Amino acid sequence: MQIEKKYALYIILFIFLFSLGFSMFANIPALQKNFLFADEAIYFSMTQSLAQDGDIEYTKKDLIRYYKVFNAGPLGIFLKKGKNSRIFYAKSFAYPLFAAPFVKLFGCNGFFVFHSFLLLLLLLMGFYYYSQSKSSGFSLLLILTFLFASITAVYFLWMTPDFFNLFLAFCVLFLWLYKRLPPHQKNKKIPPSKLETLLLSDWSDYLACLIAAIAVFSKPPNIVLMGPLLLDTLLKRRFLKVFLMTTTFLVVSGIFWGANQAVTGDWNYQGGERKTFCG
Repeated sequence: MQIEKKYALYIILFIFLFSLGFSMFANIPALQKNFLFADEAIYFSMTQSLAQDGDIEYTKKDLIRYYKVFNAGPLGIFLKKGKNSRIFYAKSFAYPLFAAPFVKLFGCNGFFVFHSFLLLLLLLMGFYYYSQSKSSGFSLLLILTFLFASITAVYFLWMTPDFFNLFLAFCVLFLWLYKRLPPHQKNKKIPPSKLETLLLSDWSDYLACLIAAIAVFSKPPNIVLMGPLLLDTLLKRRFLKVFLMTTTFLVVSGIFWGANQAVTGDWNYQGGERKTFCG
């Protein structure tokens, strides 16, 4: 491994460990001034419900659990009446589903612990992408600038899907654009790694469609991510691949939207009798 690349990876590891340490020991109620509002209130409660009860139903237990952390109630929380007159959280469960294991292990600090691992993957993907055609030092500078000279640093501190959605969109674009890099400056005698083989194969595009489906369930406007994926493949006249990519997207989307239908009685998590509660 080149010396420059080794030190760049050390810096990435240091950033990850720093964010992980902060995440594990941060005083969440103090950071939030002892109350949450709107999206943070609902995603905090929803993730706790999934982590502790394994459901997205709003019950008295959720409210009791909430008051153990914050002095004020969940202000501006979105709820809806579902099947059997039960009350459910009226937001996508994609982010809570992936964050729940971390919240189960680390309590409310688990949100930021989850974000720390997403941050690590973002740094590694960005560095790996840029370093194929640029020096290790400049590659690290580019991805650090992208992440820390933008709103991304603020997203990290929100207990909402924003950082998660950014990660999903980044993954989709990384998997799609990696093949379009200039020819890699590599020793042709060295066989490609398993990761390199995956990234240069059609499987990476199918994986991108799978991740795009999760991103769309999390935030429907993310459907734009499928545009370049399908258009690029259409222009190459690979019609069977377009069909397989579309099928992958629709199947994964169907699983998520169908699960919401099965649990709440409505495929649309924002549909039905949906209201917000303050005070």
